[in-house]
Amino acid sequence: RAWKTPKQSVADYPNCVSNPVFGASTGEVERALAEAHHRFEHTFRTPVQHQGYIEPHACLVDLDPHGRAHIWASNKAPFLLLDYLREGVGLRRDEVELHLLPLGGDFGGKGSFMDIPLAYVLSRASGRPVKMVMTYAEELQAANPRHAAVVTVKSGFDENGKLVARWTQSVYNSGAYAAFKPALDATLPRVRSGGLGAYIDVPVWRVDGHMVYTNTVPCGHMRAPGGAQPIHAIECHMDLCARAMGMDPLELRLINAPRHPRATPSGEDGSRPRAREVLQVAAEAIGLHDPRPDGVGRGIALVDVANSPATDYTAAMIVERSGRIVLGTPIIEQGSGMLTAFRQMVGEAFSIPLDGISIEQTMEGIEYDRGVGGSRITRIVGRMIGVLAERLQARLASLVAAEFGLDPSHIAVVPGGFRISDGRFLTVGEAASLAETDVAELLRYEPRPEDSVETFTAIAAEVHVDRETGHVDVRRVVSAHEVGRVINRTMHQGQIEGGLAQGLGYALMEGLRFEDGRVVTGNLHEYKLPTAADMPPLRTIRLDPDLSLGITPIGEGPNCAASAAVVNAIVDVVAHQVDIPVTSEALLGATPMPRTGC
Repeated sequence: RAWKTPKQSVADYPNCVSNPVFGASTGEVERALAEAHHRFEHTFRTPVQHQGYIEPHACLVDLDPHGRAHIWASNKAPFLLLDYLREGVGLRRDEVELHLLPLGGDFGGKGSFMDIPLAYVLSRASGRPVKMVMTYAEELQAANPRHAAVVTVKSGFDENGKLVARWTQSVYNSGAYAAFKPALDATLPRVRSGGLGAYIDVPVWRVDGHMVYTNTVPCGHMRAPGGAQPIHAIECHMDLCARAMGMDPLELRLINAPRHPRATPSGEDGSRPRAREVLQVAAEAIGLHDPRPDGVGRGIALVDVANSPATDYTAAMIVERSGRIVLGTPIIEQGSGMLTAFRQMVGEAFSIPLDGISIEQTMEGIEYDRGVGGSRITRIVGRMIGVLAERLQARLASLVAAEFGLDPSHIAVVPGGFRISDGRFLTVGEAASLAETDVAELLRYEPRPEDSVETFTAIAAEVHVDRETGHVDVRRVVSAHEVGRVINRTMHQGQIEGGLAQGLGYALMEGLRFEDGRVVTGNLHEYKLPTAADMPPLRTIRLDPDLSLGITPIGEGPNCAASAAVVNAIVDVVAHQVDIPVTSEALLGATPMPRTGC
């Protein structure tokens, strides 16, 4: 049996790491399935997938003459790292100085401690700086890739194709070592939402997660951790169910796409999800029902794109007497452009040019910050920037009022500065110059339920399958997105395209292979990553923004839907279920499934 933390739910079977369970009881979901007009069950297998970042894990540890550990590391969550070092080697915060660095890519994999505790122990013992940099062979053999999984999806439908019950059981290959599990509960954050997929209105549902120890590479977080595996399975399952019922796979999704209004903090109904609309837009753009030549197939998939909740975040904002605004944050730039987005949001809050704004990555004066992850940073830090800006503008307005002997109510905050009731205008810098020192605010923010939001994305793909060789050519892809406020369209598009690349890799080429627990795809000759040459033409369609949603996530979603859309397009040609990564040998060697429906 596994050693466990107080937050860890461990089942009563050998090698269980954790066993999170959500929804109805076993008896309830079995009865609902038994009473359904149509019942289907399919099992899918997904591979171990490496994050594929450019920069491998690396660290340098040096102890100064006072025994204080100076650490430079490719790590995206400095305060989590402090927690790990305290728990693992007994280091107090005042015994550690973390030097924050930008990362050469993350995709979920740079939040663990890796070799940093070892480097610290070696540096302490030797009295010398110790640097440890993983080669890519070591990355593939001993890093923290996405869990392989075996996912069984059971669904019950009424006579019209409406879901009445669903039971998703995901068994994740967690790899070895208790200490390398990615969280105190030793589970993954999207087990529940991934097990539901985009179909959140099912009357009776159950999600079982099984994290299991194996004698293989310890697995960790990767883009939509715990969600990519069951979402892929559910979307492939929906196509297979539709074909078995003689239905159009698009129509089955439209019937079951969520329609109920979103909840709001006031308790009133919010906007309705636009899942049906993104499905229809993507299907039309790809020509889902158009005539197709021999060997050409088209597929579609729907995914919810959400941000996960977390504990506290902290930021400081300073208006210098010169008028320059400095945002201090421990958030690490991991390649997605967050610091650029922060500058834009500060600029919008004060209506000043970006060259008057600085972002300082710092831990000074900050007690705790959860760090990068969960597609939530731009949304939460954006809310914090708004709060800090309002506080600072109120203080600056009071300074202006005092300077002119007025009540603060006579000072209006306007773009770029402050307007006095008699019409005079002061810039932010002119107002700040009235203070004796720089004006500063510190905010520790605890995310609230309304800081989480869910939108929907549909991805459609067209492929050609060579019936003689089994080669799959992805000819084009369409992605349609429900969005709220988009801060930077270029970076937003980059997240979509990056997600597509990882989804294509997941579907067609990636996967660590093992023999007796040993990795046999130990370099990038054997472990294939998609390159720019592998990318098909992509058309991105954003629906008109629903600004009531605020800033909406995009990072974790396109990768999940892309793999299923490609596989569904392949199944449209070969007419039988296939697992990923799809190989020519698998396509040529499998027994065709009878084609039913469209």
